[in-house]
Amino acid sequence: MTPESHRLVRESWAAAAPHADAVARAFYDRLFEIDPDARALFGATDMAAQRRKLVQMFDEIVRVIDDPERYVPDLAALGRRHVGYGARDLDYDSVGAAL
Repeated sequence: MTPESHRLVRESWAAAAPHADAVARAFYDRLFEIDPDARALFGATDMAAQRRKLVQMFDEIVRVIDDPERYVPDLAALGRRHVGYGARDLDYDSVGAAL
């Protein structure tokens, strides 16, 4: 990413962060609209807690966006955990579209 892209991400998140729960809710609503089968991955999940985790992840990524070496290992570990939850590679296409 370019410095300009980093700036735009920081500014966008600063504008969205005050509405973080609504943003996270809209993300999951859109994800389940795009990929109804994804809902099954969250069947036993406390979605309020899940939205908080998503927002925390966004906060951290934006905080260290200029230094990807600080967040890539955590995101890789998150991806490995998602495999254990039943996520498949193709599910990330839906996640990308929902974002």
